Amino acid sequence: MLTTGSILGYFSFKSELEKNQELQQKRSESAANKINNYLDNIQRKLGYLSTIRGLTSLDIKDQKNLLEGLIRSNNAYKSVAIIDRHGKVINLVFLNPEKEIYLGQDMSNSPIFKYSFNKNDRYLTSVHINQKNGLPQTILSVPIRNEEDRIDGVLIAEIDLSFLGLIVSNTTVGKTGYTYVLDERNIMVAKTGMMEENFEFQHISNPDLLKHLFPQQKTQLNIYSGLYDQKVLGATTAIPSMQWKLVVELPVNEAYAPIARMLWITSISLFIITLVSMAIGFYRAHRILSPLKHLTEAALEIRQGNFDTKVEIVESDELGLLATAFNQMTAQVGKLFKVLEAEKTFVSTILDTAGSLVLVLDDRGRIVRFNRACEQTTLYSFKEVKNSFFWEIFLADDDRQLAQSNFSQFQDQSFDAQESNLQFPIQYESSWITKDKRLRQIAWSDTVLLDDRGYIQYVISTGTDISDRKVAEEELKQAKESAEVALKNLRATQSQLIQAEKMSGLGQLVAGIAHEINNPINFIHGNILPAETYAQDLLTLIELYQKYYPEPPSEIAQFMEGIELEFIFPDFRKLLSSMKLGSERIREIVDSLRNFSRLDEDGIKEVDVHEGIENSLLILQNNLKGKLEQKEIEVIKDYGELPKIECYPGQLNQVFINILANGIDALDNCRTIPSESDEGKLPTLTISTSLSSPDRVMITIADNGPGISASIREQLFNPFFTTKPVGQGTGLGLSISYQIVVERHRGSLSCISEVGGGAAFQIALPVSQGISRKI
Repeated sequence: MLTTGSILGYFSFKSELEKNQELQQKRSESAANKINNYLDNIQRKLGYLSTIRGLTSLDIKDQKNLLEGLIRSNNAYKSVAIIDRHGKVINLVFLNPEKEIYLGQDMSNSPIFKYSFNKNDRYLTSVHINQKNGLPQTILSVPIRNEEDRIDGVLIAEIDLSFLGLIVSNTTVGKTGYTYVLDERNIMVAKTGMMEENFEFQHISNPDLLKHLFPQQKTQLNIYSGLYDQKVLGATTAIPSMQWKLVVELPVNEAYAPIARMLWITSISLFIITLVSMAIGFYRAHRILSPLKHLTEAALEIRQGNFDTKVEIVESDELGLLATAFNQMTAQVGKLFKVLEAEKTFVSTILDTAGSLVLVLDDRGRIVRFNRACEQTTLYSFKEVKNSFFWEIFLADDDRQLAQSNFSQFQDQSFDAQESNLQFPIQYESSWITKDKRLRQIAWSDTVLLDDRGYIQYVISTGTDISDRKVAEEELKQAKESAEVALKNLRATQSQLIQAEKMSGLGQLVAGIAHEINNPINFIHGNILPAETYAQDLLTLIELYQKYYPEPPSEIAQFMEGIELEFIFPDFRKLLSSMKLGSERIREIVDSLRNFSRLDEDGIKEVDVHEGIENSLLILQNNLKGKLEQKEIEVIKDYGELPKIECYPGQLNQVFINILANGIDALDNCRTIPSESDEGKLPTLTISTSLSSPDRVMITIADNGPGISASIREQLFNPFFTTKPVGQGTGLGLSISYQIVVERHRGSLSCISEVGGGAAFQIALPVSQGISRKI
């Protein structure tokens, strides 16, 4: 009883203190909110006035009316002034002459003006004493804008803070409590009972006091040595608009007084009640303890398995009825125990003769039952694993934590099959480690037994050893994967052979056409020069005839006029010159076709890379030209000085053809008649060559097409990958090009692209391959 009374007294004492603390906090918050709302009102009204555009350019009278309206709205405004962009006070309104700002004053170097004007933000000075009236005040400045929304000046107001003393003095804190306000410098700017005429700042520098005023963690009771070095119950609230704090402190002597009276009355009452209770207790104990002793001795006998024990109590009261009920319960428990032993033997026999693995676990994961099939599979006996956590014996390190986490969810939790995420039976596969360190794969099916409260009591797991089946499945999977890889390689090889045969046939056709054209064009080109000489001689002879026989017969004159001899002279010379240029162009085309085919160059040769690029462009010339509704593709060449390189010329020309053709396909959408959105954008192919190192050349073929996404770029060089519609692409061009560059020439082929930024293919080739290398 005394203990209970003491506990009740302690909690009553603590509860009363917490109520006092809560009351202190409410007082602090109420006073802080009043000050914060008052200051917010002052700042908000000054901010409203600053939103008027062109305030500095208004008429002086209009400015004065606005300032007077502001200063009349609140007595805290001592003066309000407008400062132009040069820092000069151009208008001023004040309530009394004790002001610090005067008309015409130059404030260009004042931080009040400079901060608001340059930073485009409000500025608030620290609290200071007005030298003229000795009262606390602060100065607030906000930027003002002209009609073009540019900073054109600053609006400044002197704020009288005398209202702080009024608010804190009106905050009632018991009989001896008090309130004070600290600014951001921990200077006390207002306090209960502080008079205006003797107002002085007080700097709070006591670290113990500051630690309780601004605690790191908020506690229920904030008791400390206060402002006047006496124990107080304090509460602090922030004033966010000014970064100030309002503190309310109540001496603990006053706070403890009602609690002390309550504790004294409670103690006297508990003492009287305790004396009465002890007297009654001694009397009742004498009548109860003796029968209970007999009952306890009988319970110990039953605990040791002696269910024939009976309690002999002849009393007719509640203890007698309890003894009779105890004897009846003992007899029933004896019968049930015999039935339970028989069922236990029956279940054990079934478990041991079962072919499947049967494991019984408690709710913590400890092994309760372990049948003979488990012993044969794991080589552990039941005695070796009994009451052990199954994950510590049978599971690998990676699976132990997961199993332990799953069982931790079962403990002390009621299981609802409809609401739970777990639906039993749970079927899964798990790897178990046997006693001889072999790994066995077992398929488990778990179910649970629940007690009367719905809590999981046991987990029953039945399993089948599937290790041999898993090995067979893994072997079949590997064989299938090997067959798929072989089939894919076969298809790639077959397609590459077809592509190589096509290129070989194309080379033979090109070489044959070039040979057939070469002979007649050489004949034509060789006869043009003599024909030009003969024609010139004939024309000179005619001119001599005209010179010495200016008056030919009428028949000759008529014929000359009919054939327009004067036109034939210059045009015939141009005709011969055009025929000469045309034959030279045909010879160049024939040479390019022969160089492209390279039928006579099966091995590594030293070739000029630029010549191969030019031959490839010639082959694709028709695709580059503009058509009815397509622009012509512009080809920009930025060739560097390169040495001849050792390569397979025909294969390298195939790489150039494939990459240039892909670039032309990528520019198809850019070649249509321009719309308003892409007007002026020309489809362009840029070919640049350079020496990336003394023994390596770099060839870059770039387009300004739509670009390639990252997902497509990763598969770009895979065989049979294409983004073209079915029937328009084999997906082998870039794959074959990659093999030619990387595998045949020990170089590198890469693509640099972003969506909307075009694509660039970079081919890096070594200058020397080794002349002895063969196909």
